[in-house]
Amino acid sequence: MGGAAGAALQTGQRIGSAFGAALLVTAYHLGSSRFDAAGGARVALLCSLAAMGLALASDELSVTMGYFIPGNFPAQMKIYFVPSFEGYIWSFPRPDHISYGLITCSGPAWNTRAKSLLANFIEADLGPLVMEHAEFYSAPVPSLRPHSWKKNVVSGDRWALLGDAAGLVDPITGEGIYFAFRSAELLAETFDRPGAYSEAVANEIGRELTRASKMYKRFYGGHFLGGDFPRRMIQLSKRSRTVRQVLSNLISGNQSYVSLKKKLFYSIPSVSWDLIAKRN
Repeated sequence: MGGAAGAALQTGQRIGSAFGAALLVTAYHLGSSRFDAAGGARVALLCSLAAMGLALASDELSVTMGYFIPGNFPAQMKIYFVPSFEGYIWSFPRPDHISYGLITCSGPAWNTRAKSLLANFIEADLGPLVMEHAEFYSAPVPSLRPHSWKKNVVSGDRWALLGDAAGLVDPITGEGIYFAFRSAELLAETFDRPGAYSEAVANEIGRELTRASKMYKRFYGGHFLGGDFPRRMIQLSKRSRTVRQVLSNLISGNQSYVSLKKKLFYSIPSVSWDLIAKRN
């Protein structure tokens, strides 16, 4: 794999006696062609998974897109929820640029609307001139539905899938880095026991993400106290330290989706006292 930027798909590389041949994907980037390189790896991977009968359906994918804008910007991270929009917009400042991005459901209608929404948002936030130097990127992201997990296959005869390739992405946030590393750990721990990896993934990660997928529609499309759920969630978190702590633990991975409902139920007295005593 030479050159400043590129991607490689390696098949049939022997990695051990338990799995034998394994599908390995490496995507790396340096320089201006970084997005094409990563995209090429994804296309190659999707083709390989399709040949194995493991490709995700269109309704099991979300899309992430964004712009890298060079320059110096205030060190303030922003996350926005747009009413009646399944997804969110983010703004992450870096030392020499700022990254604006968006994640939403896949599909031509959604994608067109999302790109226009993001561009308009950036122009409203920074002004129209910044778009002249903006570098666009986009990539598919697994977003499995509740029914998808029952048929999700992550390993077989001499092969295993990790991270995004296995569909191990939080459908609400689009976050998959933790699950990529954790699935690698699970594979290492069960490497000498064929079949144990699939069971470990299902029990630890699949159960959690199945619950998240069931909450997806209610999170982005549900209503609470007469308003859309994300708006009410943010408003309540501003007024209650208990709600903020629960959300912080959820984002950091210290609060499971599986036990979230019970946690919120038992937090009602504390939240009520926060609101009454104005403990914000």
